[in-house]
Amino acid sequence: MDKSRHRPAQAIFAKLKTAYRWLAKRWVTHPVLFAAVPIVSLAAHNAQEISPLAGTRALLILVVGTLLALLVLQRWIGDKQRCAMLCSLFILLFFSYGHVYYGLVTQSSFNLFSRLGLIGNHWLLGSVWILLFAVIVFGILRSQRNWESIGHLMTVMALVSLFLPMAQLIRFEFERRKPWPMPWSMEELAGDAVTSSKPDIYYIILDGYGRADVLNELYAFDNQPFLDFLESQGFFVADQSQSNYVQTSLSLASSLNMEYLDTLLSTTEAGEDARLALTRMIRSNTVRDFLEAQGYQIVAFDSGYRPTELDSADHYITAPHGSVNPLEGLLMETSALPAVQALTNRLGAPTYYPGYQSHRDLVSYLLDNIPKSVDLPAPKFVFAHIVIPHPPFVFGPNGEEIAHDFRFSFMDGDAFLGTREEYRTGYRDQLAYLNERMEALILSILAGSKQPPIIILQGDHGPGMQLDYESAANTNMQERLGIFNAYFLPGYPVDQLPSKITPVNSFRLIFDHYFGADLPLLPNRSYYSTWSQPFTFLEVPLDSE
Repeated sequence: MDKSRHRPAQAIFAKLKTAYRWLAKRWVTHPVLFAAVPIVSLAAHNAQEISPLAGTRALLILVVGTLLALLVLQRWIGDKQRCAMLCSLFILLFFSYGHVYYGLVTQSSFNLFSRLGLIGNHWLLGSVWILLFAVIVFGILRSQRNWESIGHLMTVMALVSLFLPMAQLIRFEFERRKPWPMPWSMEELAGDAVTSSKPDIYYIILDGYGRADVLNELYAFDNQPFLDFLESQGFFVADQSQSNYVQTSLSLASSLNMEYLDTLLSTTEAGEDARLALTRMIRSNTVRDFLEAQGYQIVAFDSGYRPTELDSADHYITAPHGSVNPLEGLLMETSALPAVQALTNRLGAPTYYPGYQSHRDLVSYLLDNIPKSVDLPAPKFVFAHIVIPHPPFVFGPNGEEIAHDFRFSFMDGDAFLGTREEYRTGYRDQLAYLNERMEALILSILAGSKQPPIIILQGDHGPGMQLDYESAANTNMQERLGIFNAYFLPGYPVDQLPSKITPVNSFRLIFDHYFGADLPLLPNRSYYSTWSQPFTFLEVPLDSE
């Protein structure tokens, strides 16, 4: 065997070993590594829904806080190895507390903790954790063992704990950026433009915005004043429109690719993760590719819901993050902070639920800044997904803040944490505020545009007060599928627009009329699928043509 082939690898390993020994003599690394594990693990576990960049601030705070704690402890105790061990074990206990309390552990651990009565019991679990840490502190301070060798073992454990979620995160980000195979080539879509001008195109998704008849029947909400406003500005309101799918990612993957998902999925690889596939379909969609080929710039806004974020757009506009964002909120909820809050509640302090203010700030930013995109160079395609009037409910009818009695969540339907009446009231109030803001937004876009733009205002699906994520039989299909759908199409004969048009046909109609793409409208169809099996479709013959 030629041993010379192994010498470069041995040399690299020797250099890494030397570097580690040099670092270990000057500083203890495992507390800092363990401090990074909770936020990196949460970022990897929630990468489908939340951008990992949302954890940057928390990561910095945890690392800096750990370094400061080490410095303080060293001044008090003196032995840096003991100080490091105390820090690491405190971090492990503090950030594992919420996982045990909520039962976010393996099945075998869940069974054990349940039998011990630790799950869902702050007083018992908190007492056990405090006692455990006190015993650890006493043992570390009194023991005369060689903590340096144990410190090396802790460093290895921390590196492994950090490596696994980092590898998962890197793999997901790599897969997420892979383009989805399009159902057509650009040559097949290309045609002779009907007009020489290229109007700006605004595609604004108002999440969960229901159709007028549904709002009137189930929510006692009269939406006619807003519809009258739109029609007075030249919009066509498709008053019998319905969504093609009952979930946001399914709906947008279809509308942005102008095809039903069973056609798009014929190109998928075996074993493709459903949620990842939908993210790829939205991120590299046919509408975007077609318009880029026509010379359009892509403008996209941060929605706070990662599957619908086109973060590779020419202009990707993000809101400043001042409040606690959803990823930071998850970090707080899975730490020991809920136990501290349970104690302060006993003393009369109100419960703080992180995430709501951040969402409120983001929605306000979008409503304020979408009209400002008119100043960007034309032609442009502006895509904005605004998670409103969909839960969480953060605006009253006049824009006032809302008090909350349960933790932050984007879920609706049977996963909504409040009652049906709370859903009805919250939805109705938030919709009233949204309509007011949308009137100002539309007037601003129309007034600021140099030539009349194309505007699509559309619900991705309807409300979810009577939605069951896992049962079609228990879902009110009229509520979930009946959507608000309005178009501003300059020069298009309004009397030729179909009142039952569904989102899959929106850009077929636009590309056919304005770009000569020769895309016939597809039959209007609607499908239900469960959250756990999003690609198992059940056709719903509601108002279909």
